[in-house]
Amino acid sequence: IDFFSQVDEYTFGLRTPDEVKDFFYISSPSNNLVGNRSVGTPLQFATASGTLTPVTVEDIIAANGLRTPTEPNENKDLRQAFIFLVQAGTSPTQAELDKIAGFRSAWEEYFERSCDGRLTCNTSITANYPVAVICGNVRERWTGDLIPAFTARSLERSFNQEVPDDARYTFRYQADASSGPAEDATIVFTATGYEPDTLEVTMTYGTTTCIDVELMVDQTTPAGRAPVTTELFANHPNPFNPSTTIRFNLGTAGAVQLVVFDATGRRVRTLVNGTRPVGEHAESFDGRDERGKVLASGVYFYRLETGGVVRTRKMVLLK
Repeated sequence: IDFFSQVDEYTFGLRTPDEVKDFFYISSPSNNLVGNRSVGTPLQFATASGTLTPVTVEDIIAANGLRTPTEPNENKDLRQAFIFLVQAGTSPTQAELDKIAGFRSAWEEYFERSCDGRLTCNTSITANYPVAVICGNVRERWTGDLIPAFTARSLERSFNQEVPDDARYTFRYQADASSGPAEDATIVFTATGYEPDTLEVTMTYGTTTCIDVELMVDQTTPAGRAPVTTELFANHPNPFNPSTTIRFNLGTAGAVQLVVFDATGRRVRTLVNGTRPVGEHAESFDGRDERGKVLASGVYFYRLETGGVVRTRKMVLLK
């Protein structure tokens, strides 16, 4: 009842419509009164009687219009003030001041934790605390394809961000009165069929850091078993300087040639010329020709030949 749901995060602009699961409300003559709509269940484990009425995000859009996050320009930093009233002619005790300070702090933490680190809440009237943002996409390491569903967990703040269909993570870290100029963040990424990965970064308050995270296929899962077809994948990184990795799959064992050419078609480097088994393979290219000379910036091609199969891709050396 008293906790943010995916539809709340959607109306805040923290999620896309595709990320909102279907939900419901309990319809009854008393529950439907306007005066009761903002009143939560009075007791834990209370029972609400009525008709279960399904609700989808499309119903919300039809009633209130479409809301779509627009990275990176959306406002996700709220300010909320509290007024502490005391009887005229009296002064608040230190215990009362400590209580309201604790309440303010708890409210800030409640907003941030309830929205999994996507939003901040500043309850100070006198200080506008800066925010450090870390964001980016999650991709498959070798192909560069987006991984739409994953979990990103911020260890320092205990945010556990579930991303079901967007491939993008965003954490907002708000400073406080005792903060220094920066904050260390350790974020662990997990996704079904992929090996976990950890991102460690130091963020300066008032800045945004965008880092794409790359996960490797978990070789112990069916997704990581030997392929049934021969494929040549996009090199990574691309553009590259000074080196890149070229990955390919072999559906059958046999003789393999992996050769790099320049834009004129001239052979500049042979990376593989021999027999390879079935499965996944990776070769490093250091941007040098056969004689060890550093190649100039430009467009290059790499070609895989094996068992009558020929595959070619393009890469860019950019200095």
